Amino acid sequence: MELFLSILFFLFKIFIIIGSIYLIMLLFSSKKESGLELTVMTFRERYSSDQMRVLQKTVAKNLWKTFKKIINKEKLDKRDSSLYVIEFVGDMKSSQTDSLKEMVTILATIVKKKDEVLVIMNSPGGQVHQYGYAASQLVRLRDRCQLTVAIDRIGASGGYLMACVAHQILAAPFAIVGSIGVIGQVPNINKLLKKNLIDIEEHTAGAYKRSLSIVGENTPEKIDRFKYELEQTHLLFQNFVKEYRPIVHDDALLSGEHFYAAQSLEHYKLVDKIITSDEYILDATAHKNVVYLKTAPKVSWISRFVAVSQSIVEASVESLSSLKQILLRKE
Repeated sequence: MELFLSILFFLFKIFIIIGSIYLIMLLFSSKKESGLELTVMTFRERYSSDQMRVLQKTVAKNLWKTFKKIINKEKLDKRDSSLYVIEFVGDMKSSQTDSLKEMVTILATIVKKKDEVLVIMNSPGGQVHQYGYAASQLVRLRDRCQLTVAIDRIGASGGYLMACVAHQILAAPFAIVGSIGVIGQVPNINKLLKKNLIDIEEHTAGAYKRSLSIVGENTPEKIDRFKYELEQTHLLFQNFVKEYRPIVHDDALLSGEHFYAAQSLEHYKLVDKIITSDEYILDATAHKNVVYLKTAPKVSWISRFVAVSQSIVEASVESLSSLKQILLRKE
């Protein structure tokens, strides 16, 4: 047990030292790292090492050196135009828009007319103003180069609002597209409050400051106003799609339905080609430089230190617990 207490005291001193270092770093760090960190990788950098490993196992030894030379030569090849690939995974608040904005700004300064930007879209839609802003970011690229959107799984509602600004839309056969409509729902607990004899005072300045209420009584006039606002938003959505993609059939614009891409290709004209993004990129490698761009939040050096320290503490506690069990068994 004396050995256990000695180790415990030693670890306690280590924890004090780590904590002191952390506090000093925190006090003297005048500026924290912020923003996004960009990662850039070519198609060859992403796949060539695995490609060579597979070939080494499957190609005859006398041919391996030849294949290796060909692959290494392809790494050095520089073509006249490039395909820049970025991904957008959307949620209700389109929270990846800031990341998209940063990548669009970078690309807008380097792309040439003969270049192409491929946006791999995966979004069921969400808040109108958020997706409207995200779509506006893609318009910045449309004016500078060929803009293509690929929908492998879902690009509906706000996701399709973004996709429709592209010069061409690609989609996997069973990808969900369309849903050019608007939905609004507000829970109302007014009857529950009245049942429990709870009065609610809700006042607004301005006739249309608020239509539906969560706690107040929703009158027929308020409900009609709410429906009117939805219709106006839907009309704005339709006009936006018509501006950038006038070939879309009116049935898809008016009904608010979603469709499978293969189903929508001929009749509704929601997409231009049935193909996955992976196949499209693979085809492009034959005549374009393929470059992947990805952003992630920057991690400050303090955060890294805390993460490492936490790992050390957890490992030490676990080791100490195991040692204690061993010593107790011996006793």
